[in-house]
Amino acid sequence: MAIAQWLQVPYSDVVSERTARRKRGLHTGIEYGPAIQRHLPLITWKQAGVWVANRDAVLPKDIEVSYPCPVACSAESFVLRVRGPGMEPKFKSGELIFVDPKVEATDGRYVLAMTAGSDEPIFKQIVFEGSRRFLKSVNSAFPEPIIEVVEGVQLKGVIIFRGEPV
Repeated sequence: MAIAQWLQVPYSDVVSERTARRKRGLHTGIEYGPAIQRHLPLITWKQAGVWVANRDAVLPKDIEVSYPCPVACSAESFVLRVRGPGMEPKFKSGELIFVDPKVEATDGRYVLAMTAGSDEPIFKQIVFEGSRRFLKSVNSAFPEPIIEVVEGVQLKGVIIFRGEPV
């Protein structure tokens, strides 16, 4: 198909043809990326502390950048930029983390949590030991590498995806 003709084909027809080719086993050699679920705002750590309870306090004009999320996520999801060495080497400073406040925090997941008296969340791995829960830094040399989840600690979301901007 000539380029000029291709431009006249509706996108839905192109997608339908691509799906039909895959079902017939005809591959073009092109690997398609994941389907984008929604675009999520990049917010600050301070905004993340109030995001779930007071999401309307963050106005669209305050959000300068959004990123496409390739995994299923709720409408309340958001993106943060990792700061500091607390989660290295698994998560590097500057890397993007996609956070969903609606996902259940199960053993071993990476989470954001608010400790009493703090106005910004912390980024840790949640670990279950019997009936007790702990927040753990991946970097064991980090100050306070383990914090017990006690009354007053609120989980703000679970990391569902991570990526490095290019």
